[in-house]
Amino acid sequence: QHCLDSMFQDVQPAKRPRGDTTKISRLPELLVILLDARLCTLELPGAPGQGLFPEVWESLQLFLRAHLLLSQGQKVVVLAAATGTVPLSEICDASEWEAARETARLRAVKLEAKNGGQLAATLSCSLCLIQRQAEAQKMDARVLIIDGSSSEVDYIAESAGLVSAAFAAKSQGTLVDALSVGQCASFLLRQVCILAEGKHVSLSQHYQPTSGQPPLAEVLAPSMLFHFMSTKMVRKELMVAADSQHLPAVCRCHGKPLEIGHVCSSCLSIYCSDASAICSSCGTRFKRNRDPDPKLKDLGEELLELLGASLPDG
Repeated sequence: QHCLDSMFQDVQPAKRPRGDTTKISRLPELLVILLDARLCTLELPGAPGQGLFPEVWESLQLFLRAHLLLSQGQKVVVLAAATGTVPLSEICDASEWEAARETARLRAVKLEAKNGGQLAATLSCSLCLIQRQAEAQKMDARVLIIDGSSSEVDYIAESAGLVSAAFAAKSQGTLVDALSVGQCASFLLRQVCILAEGKHVSLSQHYQPTSGQPPLAEVLAPSMLFHFMSTKMVRKELMVAADSQHLPAVCRCHGKPLEIGHVCSSCLSIYCSDASAICSSCGTRFKRNRDPDPKLKDLGEELLELLGASLPDG
């Protein structure tokens, strides 16, 4: 005992500088989850006939349990990005998980995923929800999108709405994160995360059987916990690396990535050429470039005489 006392006698707790009365208080957080309705139709890689949505929900359940334990008063709202905004559940207590899961299962199978989800509208609704609840209850807030894209040009029809929502989230101070569990990550969704100062993680490499990656079902929960558990303030302390900035624009007319394109001045839709006279997104009519009017001295004497003769007398 005497040896232990002598070993630790010089170890003293850190003292706060005199006059420093800073007191760190953690606010509860409102986390809004946006589920892509197409997750209900995707199959688990390497397991034909087995749906991906049950695995995503089990991993999401584990992630949200950990999120609710971070602080007292934590809240979670789960929305489905479908043809209509469908609130799946609002989870405030761990004891409500069984009822929430049953509600999500019954409503998720009824979602219409054939025409793609209305992600921009759902994201806008989530920002309105954050504006009302988070400010009234003095809570931090962020959004996590779980995406099931199968192509790099997905959501191109909603480009204007998604970009506008991203700027609105940035001005509101709300982080927008995304986890892509589909076969290919969307360029546009990555741009939304960068504009809203969030983080985008893609698990598309787990769809390749020869990549040597572990099964997708085994990395869903660890990916959620590792990348999206930290709040905005914690990420500043962790110095999280920024996402890749290689973000090619995607034209609305053909869905092809571009380095240089033509942009509508009204809705910021991108086109690969200026052949269209009307914007297909907002209906704005484009003005063609006109040749400048020639000067009188460049017309020549004959044309000047004709112009003079055509003028009325007096």
